[in-house]
Amino acid sequence: AALSILLVACNPTPTQPDRPAKAALPLTWSEKTANYEVSLAFPAQLGRYPAIYAELNRGVRQELKTFASTAAADQAELKANGAPVRPFVAEVRYAFGLETPRLVAFSRTSFQDTGGAHPNHEISGLLWDKALKRPIGPYTLIRPHTAMAPLNTLLCDAARVAKKERLGADWTPDDANFHCVPWAEANATLAPSTVPGKAGGLDFLFSPYDIGAYAEGAYRVTIPASALTPYLDPNYAGDFSGEPPADRAKFEP
Repeated sequence: AALSILLVACNPTPTQPDRPAKAALPLTWSEKTANYEVSLAFPAQLGRYPAIYAELNRGVRQELKTFASTAAADQAELKANGAPVRPFVAEVRYAFGLETPRLVAFSRTSFQDTGGAHPNHEISGLLWDKALKRPIGPYTLIRPHTAMAPLNTLLCDAARVAKKERLGADWTPDDANFHCVPWAEANATLAPSTVPGKAGGLDFLFSPYDIGAYAEGAYRVTIPASALTPYLDPNYAGDFSGEPPADRAKFEP
C-alpha cells in the first residue's frame, strides 16, 4: 500500500511531561521605521518552557535586528538602480505543536519582503529534547550507526507522493524543480497521534524551493510512527505511538 502522507544521546533518563504554570512572558515584539517593519510572535504555550523561550527570543530578535540593520543600505542600492523602494518587511511566527514525555514540538513560519519579484516564505519545525535541554534534529531520533539510505528513501518516496497529490497525475519525478532532501538535512516537528500524549509520526516541513517551484508553496510530508519504529533510538521510542489522525484539525491547537 502507498505510504500515507502525513519529523545520539548517551542514554539519559527520560523525563515526564513538565506542566509548570505559564509564565507571563512578552510573546510579541515589533519595530517599525521608514525603512523596515519587523515583528515576532510566540504562542501562549511557550510560557511553560522558559528555557526554550529564552533561546528562541534571543535568536530570532537578533535575526530580525540584522535584517533591519541592512534595510537602509539595500534600499539605497535599489534606488540607485532605479528600482521602486518600499519598507522591507520581516515576520516570524511560532506555533505550538505537541508535547510527549521527552519532546516538545513547535513549528515556525517566516515572511520576508525586500522588494524583489516576490516575498520569501519559509516553514520549519523545532524539536526540543527536555532531557538534553536543547533542540535536536530528526537525525538524533535514530539509533546510532543506523544506515541512512532506507530513511532517505522513505522521506524521498513520501515527498514524491505529496508532489503528485498536489500537482496531479501528470507530474513525474524528473521535474527539474524536484530533488530529494536527505534525512539528516531536513527539519521536522511532531505529528499528532490517535494516542494521547504520543506523536503519531514526524512532519517534515519544506519551504518553497526546497522540493519544488516557488509557486507550489510549502509542503508538509508526514512519516507515520509505524514506518519510524524500526529505526528509532530507544531513548525516543516511547514518544511515538498510534498514527496521524485522518482529521488532523481536531488534534492541532
